[in-house]
Amino acid sequence: MPSADWAPVPAFGALALALGATAVALLRIGHRGIGAVQLTRCVLLTVHTPRAWP
Repeated sequence: MPSADWAPVPAFGALALALGATAVALLRIGHRGIGAVQLTRCVLLTVHTPRAWP
């Protein structure tokens, strides 16, 4: 049995964390439109990350 490739899971998790932090920062400084887009991307990536689980 080949070993599982775990690289996508932490990579997607780190990307989702970065998107979420950026979204919160943008929302806090008043950029609602782009902050909402970033937050939406964060949620979509977080929902799809378990599909990369080996």
